[in-house]
Amino acid sequence: MSGDLQRVELDDDTDDASRFGQSEHADARGEDGPRRSRRGRVVLGVGAALVVAGLVAAQAVLDARERDAVAALREVRGVLAPIGDSLEVAYSVPGLQWLELPKDDDVLLLVTADGGTGSHLRAVDAATGVARWDVPVGAQVATAQGVQCGAGRLDGVGAVVACLDTDGGVRWDDDGQSERRPATYARVLVHAQDDGRQVAAWDLDLTDEGFAVLDGQVAAVARDGADLVVTAHDLATGQQRWRRSLVGAGGEQAEGDVDAYYTSVNVLVGGGAFVVSAPDGSQVVVAADGTVLPPTRGVNWVGPDTRTLVVDINADDADGARTALVRDGVLSPAVRGTAVSTGVDDGSFGDVVFTSADGLTAWDATTGARRWATDGDDGVATYHGVLVARGTVYGWGPSGLTAFDRDGHVRWRHALPDEATPSNVSTDGERLYVVVDTSDGQEPSVPEVQALTFDGEPAGRVAVPRDIRWLSPINDRFWGSVVTDDGESSIAVLR
Repeated sequence: MSGDLQRVELDDDTDDASRFGQSEHADARGEDGPRRSRRGRVVLGVGAALVVAGLVAAQAVLDARERDAVAALREVRGVLAPIGDSLEVAYSVPGLQWLELPKDDDVLLLVTADGGTGSHLRAVDAATGVARWDVPVGAQVATAQGVQCGAGRLDGVGAVVACLDTDGGVRWDDDGQSERRPATYARVLVHAQDDGRQVAAWDLDLTDEGFAVLDGQVAAVARDGADLVVTAHDLATGQQRWRRSLVGAGGEQAEGDVDAYYTSVNVLVGGGAFVVSAPDGSQVVVAADGTVLPPTRGVNWVGPDTRTLVVDINADDADGARTALVRDGVLSPAVRGTAVSTGVDDGSFGDVVFTSADGLTAWDATTGARRWATDGDDGVATYHGVLVARGTVYGWGPSGLTAFDRDGHVRWRHALPDEATPSNVSTDGERLYVVVDTSDGQEPSVPEVQALTFDGEPAGRVAVPRDIRWLSPINDRFWGSVVTDDGESSIAVLR
């Protein structure tokens, strides 16, 4: 093949006669010019084919890299399963009281209230909603908190789910007032996640209200006058591990204040710690070993993988709001600004936390050093959330979506009409999806889903069923509220 290419060069270096089909050596060789020209064209055709083949091969490499990038992104917590041009309700979950999304699993754990049959703990197929197992749990009379459960692990059993079964707690009366009723019984029921069998059961103090599970232990919260007492128990046996008193956190609201949010005790888990939401409105973070962390103004959110808890720190200086992370029960250095929630983070920016300190600001989550800030020159007054994917930060707020590169420079903007507000932004690895709220603030409306490429180009719209009233990405699916013909609503999973 290399010899043919050399002859093409020689043929190109001919005189004018040969270009017109008459070779200067035609008589001696018995060949005419046109025949040599056809051969040249054949060899040139082979070269062109090689070029085309190279382009095809290069495109194949790019396509393979793109497929690999999409596949890698779909392994990230919070990235949606593939989305087409329309969504439909896969199944609905009426009476949802509690939900758990186990990591790297195709099962949802949930508690639902089924009218006269009380509450049920179920494991359902995440794709179809078909129940794998179902066990009754909790009291027949529902409390304001619902049945409280949590996922954990037990040696020799593996993944389990534990629930607080009690008839005590805050309830609503017929006049819409709330009251706290004492319990006549309280016990912890532990079930294996694979088949629902009960693997442990033990009694709690009757005064315990709040309840949460972290790995192999349970934290229960009880009132002691104006204080709250947090007690950690072994998940398998109920044996006490530690006990802490939160002074003044259990105080009652002033007479006439009937806000139920501040008359009950709730506990959630994140960042390797328990977060106690107290009746006085405060939130106290207690590490898994019982260490009570410095006071916070409140908890902003739990990261997509639950290993990170974002908290507002009390600040006594002129810098305003401060944000810190809790991981493995340890508080990170505080940074300026109010945290901007991160729905998806593929790690392409490293370990970062975003706040609204100076426009949108990126901080090193480990050291607290500022990486970059938009300084408010990006045309967005405030940000509601960010998505980090493939080396780009996508931040959204009331005016639309803005993409930033690694240095905080604007790559592109996607504006929205004044009457439209993005409620969330998600991805399935191939496109971005902007869920837009177009309601007038009075009556809920069907949300609108706009699709964009990662370069900000419009990529169509995703049709949403007419009976859906809101959409939010949870785990790898869109969840929403579906309104039935009789006016009732329930939680729906879409695909």
